[in-house]
Amino acid sequence: MMTEPDLVTIKEGAAIDDASLICHINSRGHFALNALTVGAGATMRSGSRLLSGASMEPSSTLLEHTLVFGGDVVPEGSTMQVKYTHRTPLMHLLTPQFDMRF
Repeated sequence: MMTEPDLVTIKEGAAIDDASLICHINSRGHFALNALTVGAGATMRSGSRLLSGASMEPSSTLLEHTLVFGGDVVPEGSTMQVKYTHRTPLMHLLTPQFDMRF
């Protein structure tokens, strides 16, 4: 789903499955539109969501059902998975250099 296609930049070689690109936010009555960028060779798998103002750098990957909040950046070459539990998110950021698990 892409609600505001004129604010979305998808670079060459990016792959987007059944994912959501949402450029708007309505917080406490304040409505804003912010651009989104999906870098070259980036991948958004099924159920992943990129929210207003977020971006994915080249060759980054969002695994299934991962939510990236506005203003966040998925680093180049990284793979990100966020699973929400009852109270807190569990984030896995896997890159060729290191494996950080919470």
